[in-house]
Amino acid sequence: MRIPNQLPAREIAATCPPGLEAVVLRELSDLGWPKPRQTTGIITCVGGSEALFRACLGCRTATDLRVRVGRLKATSLEGLAQGLAKLQWPLFVHPGQQVTVRVSSRASRLKRKDAVARKAVLAIRDAVRGPRIDHRPGRHRNLPPLIVHLRIEESKVEASVDPVGESLWKRGYRSRGGAAPLRENLAAAALLAMGWRVPQPLVDPFCGSGTLLIEGAAMAAGRAPGAKRRFAMEQWPCHATRLWRQIRGGAQGGRGGARPVILGADADAAVLGIAEDNARRAGVAASLRWAHQRVDALQPPAPGPGLVLSNPPWGQRLGDRVRGVYRALGQRLLADFPGWQLGLLCPDRRLIKAVGFPLQPQLDFAHAGARLILWGGTVPGPGAPPHR
Repeated sequence: MRIPNQLPAREIAATCPPGLEAVVLRELSDLGWPKPRQTTGIITCVGGSEALFRACLGCRTATDLRVRVGRLKATSLEGLAQGLAKLQWPLFVHPGQQVTVRVSSRASRLKRKDAVARKAVLAIRDAVRGPRIDHRPGRHRNLPPLIVHLRIEESKVEASVDPVGESLWKRGYRSRGGAAPLRENLAAAALLAMGWRVPQPLVDPFCGSGTLLIEGAAMAAGRAPGAKRRFAMEQWPCHATRLWRQIRGGAQGGRGGARPVILGADADAAVLGIAEDNARRAGVAASLRWAHQRVDALQPPAPGPGLVLSNPPWGQRLGDRVRGVYRALGQRLLADFPGWQLGLLCPDRRLIKAVGFPLQPQLDFAHAGARLILWGGTVPGPGAPPHR
């Protein structure tokens, strides 16, 4: 086949934890995805190179991206190989390049995932051999492997390729995490769900490794999360190099105007050191302030109202003391943060009640094998009736 100089229109999928679909769909719509559609844990559109590039560079909230190569039916390894060999693999893989196949299967006769993966690799290699394709020995052997995902349900097979390489949520700045680090895309989703806008001040009283604040600082600076990354799709035979340079160049630019005051506080000096290091690696250290203090010493860093957003300790991380931490946070906010927005990531409604004023669920999603809820509300002013 003749290889085009850009990705032909096909289905592109963004994955996310179930519960975040609406946030991801809204972000991808703002990035120009044509007619995005939502299903459980997946947002899809039909698009080409431009839609893919904008998602790679600009999407903060998705976990990962996939590009559909095709769908087929198979009940045997031979049938699988024949179907895969007919798909347009020369768009995505060079002759001699390694291919890694990852298989998920449900209610299928193709039960041995290792055998399925081996057969798929051979079929893909066969598909990229031909007179119009450069197959000089060794030319493409030093490229990273193409990652192929096969999703098999009964006799239906869906083949996709990974355009990212390393998961989209990994920004590359976090050298270490705190006790319970929050993924970067979940932090961005929380900021967007709480409606935070520049130049409102942003405070995290339990900042840990700083992920919420670093994501906020990058958003405030107008810095695309993928602007300094390398992506697997840059090595595809159909990569649109000129368009990529143009879109990537636009993503490098920062945002002018007033910058918000962003404060991270934590009682653990060691974890604050990790946060500062992460901020330097992310290139936003100059936009952040840090305070080594307990929550009962928290003060507004700038005139409000603004947003207090945090992933505070919960569960067994502080034992019986944890409810007192939430109570102390609520008392501090009632005293000096009236009118501010509060967002807390916590799975336990009883801990949220200890804050002392109403908070309502804003997001409800899975994280690290647990159900995590983003609770949000406004800190009442003086004279507000007590919360029960």
